[in-house]
Amino acid sequence: MKKYTILLATIILAFAACNKEAPTPETPESPAAPQSAVPFTFHATMGELTKTQISENTDGSADVLWKETDKVSVFDAAGNNCEFSVSGAGSTATLSGKLVPSSSGKYYAVYPYAPSSALSGTTVTAEIPSVQKVSGPGFADGAVISGAVVSEGTAVFSNLASLVRFTVPDDVTTLKSVTLVSEAPLSGPFVMDFAGGTPAVTSVPDHATTVTVEMEDGSALPSGNYYAAVLPGSHKLTVTLTDQDGMTAERAMGEAKAFVSSHIRSIGSVKSDTFDNVEFVLGDAAVSGETKTLVMSAKIPAGTYTMEQLLGVTSYPYKGDKAIYVIDNLSFTVGSTTEKQTISVAKSDLTARHLLVREGDDLQAVLNAAEAGLDDVYVGAGTFTGGFTMVEGINVTGSWDADFTGTINYEPLKSTSGITTILDGGGSQRVVNQAAAFTESTVTTWKNLKIQNGKRSSDNGAGVYLMSRGVLDGCEICNNSASEGSSQGGGVWAAEGSFVRNCWIHDNFAQHTAGGIYCKGQLTYSLIENNSAQDNAGGGVQMHGGNAADNNNGTMYNCIVRRNSSANGGGIRLYGVTQVANCLVLSNTATSGGVSGILVNGQTSILNCTLVKNYDAATSAGNSSALYCNQNGTIKNCLFFGNYSSSKNADSAVQLYINHKYTWLMNNAITDGGLKLHTQYDPSGNGRNQNTQTIPAASPGIFNNYAGDDYTLTKSATMCIDKGNTNIFGFMTTDLAYKARKVNTVDIGCYEYQQ
Repeated sequence: MKKYTILLATIILAFAACNKEAPTPETPESPAAPQSAVPFTFHATMGELTKTQISENTDGSADVLWKETDKVSVFDAAGNNCEFSVSGAGSTATLSGKLVPSSSGKYYAVYPYAPSSALSGTTVTAEIPSVQKVSGPGFADGAVISGAVVSEGTAVFSNLASLVRFTVPDDVTTLKSVTLVSEAPLSGPFVMDFAGGTPAVTSVPDHATTVTVEMEDGSALPSGNYYAAVLPGSHKLTVTLTDQDGMTAERAMGEAKAFVSSHIRSIGSVKSDTFDNVEFVLGDAAVSGETKTLVMSAKIPAGTYTMEQLLGVTSYPYKGDKAIYVIDNLSFTVGSTTEKQTISVAKSDLTARHLLVREGDDLQAVLNAAEAGLDDVYVGAGTFTGGFTMVEGINVTGSWDADFTGTINYEPLKSTSGITTILDGGGSQRVVNQAAAFTESTVTTWKNLKIQNGKRSSDNGAGVYLMSRGVLDGCEICNNSASEGSSQGGGVWAAEGSFVRNCWIHDNFAQHTAGGIYCKGQLTYSLIENNSAQDNAGGGVQMHGGNAADNNNGTMYNCIVRRNSSANGGGIRLYGVTQVANCLVLSNTATSGGVSGILVNGQTSILNCTLVKNYDAATSAGNSSALYCNQNGTIKNCLFFGNYSSSKNADSAVQLYINHKYTWLMNNAITDGGLKLHTQYDPSGNGRNQNTQTIPAASPGIFNNYAGDDYTLTKSATMCIDKGNTNIFGFMTTDLAYKARKVNTVDIGCYEYQQ
């Protein structure tokens, strides 16, 4: 039984061991004719520090032993990977199995046996595992790769791995794992070559830079000496210790050291005060309906410490079952460390608290219990049925993943998928209600929610009712109905000072006006489609403003309004002082009033919009058009193409009808013959009808894919490219495809031509 002295140190020290030279083997040959495997037995002994468990002695030496459960791969004369079993455990063992004999009596052997291993010339690929599970002190089965040349029935095995030793003392009882990290390869597949007689590592094709030692059953590591097998090389190790509560402590080597096959380096003993003695907990005042929960624990000398000194971070989010508690930039005072100290984190210490709502929880109860200025609400996947009232200052975000670590960035102009949180009115009530305007300094946002199946009779806003400073962001609003009488805003009713952005508003209904959304606030980057208003106007949208002196005028930009219908103004109705820019108004229908795209009943500015394929279904309407302007306003840099009616084909349908003497027309492009000016229109004003471009009706080639509803411009759209006037709306920095708008001489329509 060979003994191997191990030199121990608090910091990593070298251990010198002598390697015996083995005779240079001959490559096992293939026989001239196929042969059958026959029983074969040979004796295996230990060379320099190998195989498969370590028996340590009181004098600091170690005996390396075989175990009865070990298996070995032996590659025979035919190149077969033969499984050999160990008997007679100890420093010398007997290996038995079957193989095809070699005339030279030489074979290559590798511990442990791996069915996938194969011999290629004089090389075999083996693997050091990155996670090494032990049953107690020592090292993991199969982790320490050894190889030998079998000659004359005897094999002297040599270890290919280097061993890293650490000690767990008796008074450390909660250590779960030890992880080694290096910039150089520590584990994974490697190639061993037998050409030199003693096997050696020659290449590491696909490696990992970590090795973790932990118990097989997940329990704490018992006291004793442990050995991590690593690939030989120069390593500057970082060592992470993790306890049973998930707390970590990190140590790092000062410089790189050489780790050599068949050698041990010791990284010392785990300190008994690594994890315990001072614990930080969430106090009762910081927690609502949640058990006090451990934040972190550590043993530190008495004194005052910043959070960065204690935790290594300036912001600490701790996730309990019902909330995530966020603590920023605090300092803590620790008293005597002779016994465990407890420091409570109070509510006043919290920067924020995110209340977590899962399917089955009472969302409204959480909203009512939340505290403005501290709390917001995170809602996970699932359906929540009922009507919900917004609470001032409490933001609600849906579609969080199961761990509440991430949510989505919902942009329906790019994609309408991803929402997983559903608020359902059950077909009997409004889904989301803002009962009153929020204060001037408070904006409250509901985000990443699907809002559906709301119902209001003779009332407005079946899906959502917003007042001032209420915000919908990244929401899907669908299948809501404001029925009977003068109901408005089937999907959304939004007052002045409200904001609706990045929303998909579809398949909603209003009896009177605005099947999709009635908006006095701001509507941006949204898709409004397949909505209907039965009796009046604005199948998709009604934008409503005050008078010229008001500051709360409806604003709409970067939206797509398509396939909506109403008696008049199938896509959009504009009432009062409003502004519309960068919108695509497409394939909307007027069922009886004659205006299929946009109906203007107010002092409106319409800038850089594209109106195409809108349809008037009324057979006798005299004012059939895609855009009808009945008030003074400005229509600038707009593109009209292919709008039609049941009584007129696309070549002769009126695209734009002006019915007010003071309307300003500037730099528009209109299908040939598509402009109609009422007799009261006064063109004598300075530049009142300026630079109208004519587009032949048979020129859909100005668009990249007219049939496929892609209305981005081609180079053939010469009547549109650089023909618009200065960008007069400061907010219009991009076109509808999120491409940058020019500052001057913008292109006509909702898209800038892209070279």
